[in-house]
Amino acid sequence: MSFFRLKLILRGYMRHRLLFVLNLSSLVIGLVVCFLIGAFIAFELSFDREVPDYERIYRISIHGKISSLPIHYAVTMPPLTEKLKQTYPEVESTTALALVNSFNEVQVGDKHYSMKNLYQVTPGFFDVFGVKVLAGDDQNLLAEPGKIVLTQAAAEMLYGKDDPIGKSLKINNQTDYTIAAVIENPDENMHFTYDCLIRSEEVEVDNPAYWGNFSSYTYVKLREGTDPQKFEESIRMLAMDQMHMKPGDQGMEFNLALQPISDIHLRSKLEYDMAFTGNIHYIYLFVAIGVFILALACINFAMLITANASIRSREIGVSKVYGASRGALIKQFLQESLLLAVIASILSVIIISIIKPYFMELTGHEHMFDKALNWKMVSGSMLFVLVTGFFAGIYPALYLSSVETIPILKGFITGGKGSGRFRNLLTLFQFAISIALICGTLTIYNQLRYIRNSDLGFDKENKLYALIMGENVEERSERIKEEFSKIMGVNNVSISTGFPGAGACSGNGMTPEGEASDTIVLVKWFNTDPDFLYTYNIRMTQGDTIHVDQYPSNKYILVNETLARGFGWDDPLGKKIFDMSRANNDGTHLEYTVVGVFKDFHVRSFRESIEPMIIFMRGGPKPIINISIEGQNRKETVARLEEKWKELEPGLPFNYRFVDEHFTQLHEYELRLGKIFSWFSGLAIVIACLGLFGLASFTLKRRIKEIGIRKVLGSTNAELGFILARDFVKWVLLANIIALPVAWYAIRKWIVSFSFHASVSPWIFIFSGVIVIFIAVITVLYHTVKASRMNPAEALKYE
Repeated sequence: MSFFRLKLILRGYMRHRLLFVLNLSSLVIGLVVCFLIGAFIAFELSFDREVPDYERIYRISIHGKISSLPIHYAVTMPPLTEKLKQTYPEVESTTALALVNSFNEVQVGDKHYSMKNLYQVTPGFFDVFGVKVLAGDDQNLLAEPGKIVLTQAAAEMLYGKDDPIGKSLKINNQTDYTIAAVIENPDENMHFTYDCLIRSEEVEVDNPAYWGNFSSYTYVKLREGTDPQKFEESIRMLAMDQMHMKPGDQGMEFNLALQPISDIHLRSKLEYDMAFTGNIHYIYLFVAIGVFILALACINFAMLITANASIRSREIGVSKVYGASRGALIKQFLQESLLLAVIASILSVIIISIIKPYFMELTGHEHMFDKALNWKMVSGSMLFVLVTGFFAGIYPALYLSSVETIPILKGFITGGKGSGRFRNLLTLFQFAISIALICGTLTIYNQLRYIRNSDLGFDKENKLYALIMGENVEERSERIKEEFSKIMGVNNVSISTGFPGAGACSGNGMTPEGEASDTIVLVKWFNTDPDFLYTYNIRMTQGDTIHVDQYPSNKYILVNETLARGFGWDDPLGKKIFDMSRANNDGTHLEYTVVGVFKDFHVRSFRESIEPMIIFMRGGPKPIINISIEGQNRKETVARLEEKWKELEPGLPFNYRFVDEHFTQLHEYELRLGKIFSWFSGLAIVIACLGLFGLASFTLKRRIKEIGIRKVLGSTNAELGFILARDFVKWVLLANIIALPVAWYAIRKWIVSFSFHASVSPWIFIFSGVIVIFIAVITVLYHTVKASRMNPAEALKYE
């Protein structure tokens, strides 16, 4: 493109500023949003793909049933790793992981630190995941007990720039470990994260009792050339064989299956997963939004150029008179389109560089752009810009170059009915997308509001918890409870093995009285003190809570409504349950008597259903301190708690967390994606409004003489607005007919992924259609009022 040609194009842009600004704004917004969506999708799809030989690494999961309840577990049996290594030559390496605690007390000298994500692992961990050793012996890592491996971040936190190799530390005020090595930090795009690794304890491979314990995550790295489907078939019944059982015995069935690690983040719907996983359907959703937004931007470009062709009619006619061929005109318009795309891309790069930190904060991925910005992404973006410019300009180029010369010189274009029909179809498409996106945004907002405001079965406000680690947990927790209860601002204190929102213990196989011993139901449980229900305001629906003076035995329990309903008990009080996983000294199964029923409450996120659950109130360690405080002066109350903690647990930091914050984190993925979806949907609607604004402007210019005649004949502004808005409204109504069924189907598919969800209100669809009609009418009325202020005499001599 010559400098002279570039100067002419820029002069043309300045002559038609409104057209230029509208087109440029649409393309810039479209390119920015598409790049951000592309970076987000690229990061989500990159999970675990940087692990060496990730194509050959699989996690083993369990699928089957316990009684009539289906199970799909990410956890497996501790002996599985050693059995695979001993028996199957297809296995190159294997490892088992077990989370010790989500946070731990680490003592280095006289200093104490809080450390997250401590895992017990077998030595094969480093072979399976190809972890790079930065310091220390890279051979036989964790081959000996008493060794610990730290990540680089953990080592820097504990020792700064000092060499930690060979030094010792204490975990949870209980066990001393010697640092064997420092390894690189896990990638942000890995499906689990870790700070410290210690060696897992050995288990008896051939002991059937260990094969009924689901507590570890098992990974295998298959040898090259191994068919994963055949290997999966060979291990499917391994667990049942080791337990000396056949499928269906005692109502149980456990089948082993392989799950590629690259599928875990987006395609895993297993219980007891290691971390919050994503959802591949969200990726499809964002791909669709990106495509729609780019389509809207291109549609605006094509629609506004063709609609405003009359502005450039004489320019085109003069070019034709002077011998410009159709090919030359097509080239001219494509050059203008590509130049506009290049300008838009430059502006979009500037905008992306400005908003990049905010977008990373919104997504929660600190290194998202580091993972997404590679040569493929950059070259793809450049090609993307050129293709966008070409396809956005190809229709206007073909259309404008085909118009007849004589009518052009008279100031109008005989594009025929086809061009108007095409613009109407594009307008219809824009309105339909806008309506669907508004429906989706309102549904997500409604579900997130439901999560925040729905009845959880317990009171999460002004509740906090802390964890007791180390020795003599039972005595220390009782002492802390007693002293915390005396603090001003504290309403109630209890101790337990869990708390609402954190999940219950993995569960025991229970059989109700009167049923055969093979009728086993997996029942989750908490072990608490009598104050637990009062602390969280969990309501009793039948009976009463367990008081030590009333029920001194450990054989009395409380059950939730789901368990009572599942067992078919209209009057659960006095009913008995047998624990099939535990036995007395005489070989009989432990027996419990129901003395009360408590209201169902959520122990996990809204994605999971409420399961049968019991509450014990018996002896044993209860490491969680649950504290209910007054809503006023929370900071002062927490400060008093911290001061008392230092007195009772000298040297150990008071690591606490509010329960409502924890519960919010359970839905962090949905909350973040809801915000992202809302922003992108809003920008898509802005693009559609820009196109509507430009199209309304053109429509009124084309009908300016009609407006003048109607004004001379006495038409009011309201009548003019009705006449001009009528054409737009009928396309909006047609767009509603097309978009609303599609939106309803997509919303239903998304909302049922939550076991608990808000109802899909018809008002969402009604409001979405009305708001788009309102936008269209307001836009047209704005231009109508503007045109109506023109002197009718000027309007009548227009053109």
